[in-house]
This record gives sequence, structure tokens and C-alpha cells, in this order.
Amino acid sequence: MSDAEISISRTIFGFSAFILFLSMIELMEINIADGVDIDAQLVMTGRGCVIGQSGSGKSYLVGVMAEELCRLGLPFCIIDTEGEYSPLKAAFPVVVVGGSDGDIGLPDDLGSLFRLSMGDGFPVVLDVSEETDKTAAVEAALAALYVQAERVKKPYLVIVEEADKFAPQAAHTKLNMIEEISVRGRKRGIGILVATQRPASISKNVLAQCSYGFIGKLVIGNDIRAVSTLLGGADGIPGKLTRHGAGEFTPFGIGSDVQFKVKPRLMEHGGATPSIEEDGVARTKLSSIIKELKALSAPSKKPTRTKGAAVGSADIHVVVASVGADEAKMYAIQSVKKRFMLFGKPVEEVDRITKKFIEVALLGIRIPMKREGEYEERHLMLDGRLRSVSLSGRISFAARRINRKTALSNGDREILSFLAAKRRASASAIQKYVGKDPLHVDNSLGRLSAAGLIRLKNDFATIVDNSDILADRPPALVTEMHGKEDIISSESGDRDVRDYVSLMFHGSTIISLEWIYIPVYEIRLRHGNRIRVFTIDAVYGGKID
Repeated sequence: MSDAEISISRTIFGFSAFILFLSMIELMEINIADGVDIDAQLVMTGRGCVIGQSGSGKSYLVGVMAEELCRLGLPFCIIDTEGEYSPLKAAFPVVVVGGSDGDIGLPDDLGSLFRLSMGDGFPVVLDVSEETDKTAAVEAALAALYVQAERVKKPYLVIVEEADKFAPQAAHTKLNMIEEISVRGRKRGIGILVATQRPASISKNVLAQCSYGFIGKLVIGNDIRAVSTLLGGADGIPGKLTRHGAGEFTPFGIGSDVQFKVKPRLMEHGGATPSIEEDGVARTKLSSIIKELKALSAPSKKPTRTKGAAVGSADIHVVVASVGADEAKMYAIQSVKKRFMLFGKPVEEVDRITKKFIEVALLGIRIPMKREGEYEERHLMLDGRLRSVSLSGRISFAARRINRKTALSNGDREILSFLAAKRRASASAIQKYVGKDPLHVDNSLGRLSAAGLIRLKNDFATIVDNSDILADRPPALVTEMHGKEDIISSESGDRDVRDYVSLMFHGSTIISLEWIYIPVYEIRLRHGNRIRVFTIDAVYGGKID
């Protein structure tokens, strides 16, 4: 057979296997309550949701569904944000990735993980509970899964806990991976099941795609309104949802709208002894798969930057420069002092021109907008002294916005949280909210004002708006190899940056933090024993103050 004939044969065989697998799924049902069965194909390839406030039994229902999928031998990946689902591996052939109970750490080669999961049909619990940047970890995992699904062509389910944190209703143009899978993943065979406490806060792109789901207890008006369209807008929905007990849900899209109570799980929460026997053959096979995964990629965690840490010789992300060494030399020559202003001989000479890189923190921040449940994604750069960095036409470093010498109490931070939500409030309204005496509130407001977090005028406190230092998009970056001797290291570490930003943009969420490098030229001029040193940036060519 020719190569073309072999390729066609493989394609036909793969398509036939895909159709056979689909037909097998059609005969399967997932039982979640007495008399409540769901078509397994709907779950594996559809778009669904489990919604309910804290304590409603939302995670319990997700656990029952995961157990049923394991029982049927159907592959899936569950994004575990709290380390709740690792007990599944005590009863079923499941690989737990990441977290304290993981079979392997979060690997660099996520593609191989999902290729094996899809090909060999075993479930994955992706535990991101100990990841510093959970959003980045989830985005990377789902992106790798998306690519593998295109190649493997088998039905595969993604379950996402706390989906509103990873796919919020944000003012942005690019779809995140949860939105991408919800909107375009069906033709790749990817199903998705999102779980959330706050349906008003999750992306409308995701919620609008849900053709089936289960609604537990809700009491917040915005959340009830967000799910009313899913339930067909029937009369009495708000009262019905507020009266749900723990474990009680109203379904939609499964052929029944009758309220039900979730059946008991096979396992107690936390991994008590399972009530089914372990499949020895599957467990033996899984052991070899885990060894293969460990061999493919050793566990890795993104290192936390500490104060003054040197990067060593490594690839770093550098802001794109437009000023070369020759231009820097011309700038240096033009800057030397002369004996006479116009035609005199130079009294200084160019002693040295050295290219350096200033280490700065680049953050992605999710900021709440005025309409509840909607967010805006912006970017911020901070240098080692926690000054904001601007790359708008020239490199400039703004003065620090917050006086970090002002010690804030928990009571001060509680008032700051209130003002972050209200933007402006009277002292009497703040006093009523915190339930403290006027003197306590006045002292707190004084400290917050001294720290530069609020402004006080006519008995009103207003949160300081720092949005002017934010950028709509990050700078263009290139990857280059440099040694630690080229780096002007930051005086601040991850914790310093996060603490500072959490005060400056109180109520916002840091969704990413990476250390990038701004190229500069350090110019050294000499006149006898006298040395004069100044710096110009390599991005625009301006002198840095």
C-alpha cells in the first residue's frame, strides 16, 4: 500500500472507532438520584452546569457524577481547586496530578498527560489547590487538552470547579480556554461541566452554552435572575430555589424538571473505605501509566521569586528594544561635557557602555466593574521599589502610591473592603457597617488616609482611584539568554508585589504575575578621576531619571 492509502486507512479506522465509542456511550446512563438517570453521551459531549451557593451540595453532586463516570469507564478531567477529589483514586483507576496527594506533580508536558488519558481512557484529577497562580495553571492545562482532543478524536469531559474564577464575566475580547471549549470544543469531542456558586459572575459565553444542568439553593437576586432563563423563566422559580435543602436540585435539559435529592456517594468525603472493589487489572495498568508520565516530565512548580534573587544564566522575557548599541554610543558622545558650549574640545570621554536589564513585575489584574459580576482585565508593571512603570512613549517610573510604613489593622482592612465596593461612603455609614464606635472608625480612616488608600473630605471617605497606572495590554516581549551579571535585580519578591497590589486595587484579583526585563544602556563618562554615570532606555532611547 502507498503512504496515501495507509493514511486514508488510518483515518477511516479512527473515524470508525470514534463512531463505535459514541454508540457505546449512547447505551450508558449516569444515575445521580433515585429515578434520575442522565444520558452519558449528553454528559460526555454536551455543555452542562451545576449551580448552588456554598453548602448547597454542589460539590457533592459533582462527586457523584465523577464516581458514575469512573464506574462506566469514561475518561474525563476534573479541575480540583480545593483538593477534594483525590479520594477517587482509592476506588477507581484515576491519576491525581498535583496537590499533596498527587501521583505526580503538575508536569511540564501536559500534552502527554492528556494524550494518555484520552487514549487509554483513564480519568485525571488535576489538583491546582497548591498552585500559586491557579488561573495560569488551568489555562495551560486546558490549552494542552484542547490540542490533544483535536488529534485523538474521542469524547472527553472537562469538569471545572469554581468556574467563575477562571471564566468570569470580564470586559475582554479574547476567549479564555473555558469559553473556547464551551463555544468551539464540541466538534473536537470535548464536553464541559462547570460548577459555580455565583452564576451572575460567570462568563455569559459559558452559561449561554449550557443545554442541561442542575440548580441548587440560591438566595442572591442576581444569581437567581442569571439562572431563570436556564429554567425557562417559569413562575415561582425564585421561591423554589431559595427553599432548596442541602443536596436538593432542580434539573433542566435532561428530560425532567422534577426536583430531586442527590443519592449517597460511594465514598465518604476525605477518602473513607470505598464500598466497591478495586479493579486490580486497571490499577496495575495505571501504575505503569504513572511511571510513564513521571519519565516524560518530572514534577515542576513555578518558582516563587524572593527579594533580590538572581536569575542565573537563563532565558528571560525581555521588552522589545528599538535602540541598538551604535545609537547608544552616539547618545553618549553627544552627552559629554565640552570646554566651551558649542565648539570647545570635550573634557569627558566615553569610558564604557553596558547593556543591562531592569527586572520588573508584570501583573494581570481582574478588576470588578460597577455592574455586579462583570470584570475588566488590565495590566500593571512594578519595579523593585514598587513604583509603577510606564512604557508610553518613554520609560518612566512613578512615585510609590502607598505609604507602606502605615501599619493597618484587620479593622482598617475591613473598612477598606467596604469602601472598595462602595467607592465612596460617609463616616456614619461606615460606622454602621463595621459596628464600631465613632472614635474607632475615625482612627481607621486616618490610617487609611495616611497610607494613601482613601481621601477624606466633608465627613466622606473616597477610595483612591489608581486606574491611571494600568495598561490595556502587556508590552511586546522576546525571549533572550542572559547571565545574572546583566540583571539589575528587583528589591521586592512575589509576596511584596502581591501585598502591595492587593491594597492599591482592593477587591481585585491578581490573575498572573511574571518577572520581565526592560533593556537599558548604562553609560559611563570619565574626566580624569571623575566618573559620571547615567542610564538610557533601549526601548525608546530616552534618559531615565
